[in-house]
Amino acid sequence: MNAVRPPPRHLAVSLALCGLPFVGLVAFLLWSHRELALLSPPSSGLLVALGIVGALLPGLMVADVWRRLLGDPRQFHLGLLLQMYASLILGFASVFALLQTSAVEPHFTGMAMMWSPHPGTLGMHLSALLEVFVDALYLSVVTITTVGFGDIVATSSAARLVVAAEALTGVAFMGLVLGRYFSYCTHRTPSPSSRA
Repeated sequence: MNAVRPPPRHLAVSLALCGLPFVGLVAFLLWSHRELALLSPPSSGLLVALGIVGALLPGLMVADVWRRLLGDPRQFHLGLLLQMYASLILGFASVFALLQTSAVEPHFTGMAMMWSPHPGTLGMHLSALLEVFVDALYLSVVTITTVGFGDIVATSSAARLVVAAEALTGVAFMGLVLGRYFSYCTHRTPSPSSRA
């Protein structure tokens, strides 16, 4: 019972990092709208940096926590597993939102659009950004649970790859959690009162 238990703040940091792409895009809009109108999406360098912070780093943290949880089959930490699941959902939602905001042409049909051929005001862009992130969160939940309603559909190759990766991650995560739970059930020691 001396398993190394990962600190809950490890995943709290992961969850916080998932929100940074939204904050970064809001900062981009506020900075870019010093002029009255804005037509173009952020640079690919900014989007890649936000993707690394908002998806890759939380993914690495989730993998590290999972590695620690596998140490002792007698331990089962449902709270940490739920935090890991939330980190995966938010990380993939960040990637979906960054893809959708990366170009004038949509990566997903049925998801709100950020850019149009006509200049937009700051209020229009902030409203559209919020819609994009809500749609991305919805798509992430629907994808990781493999429900797939079909109301938001990936149209680009990059978007299809990310959606497929999330669906496979969701199935693998559920399989690992169930396997971990059954391992916990078979390895836990019975209490002294149940032996009598």
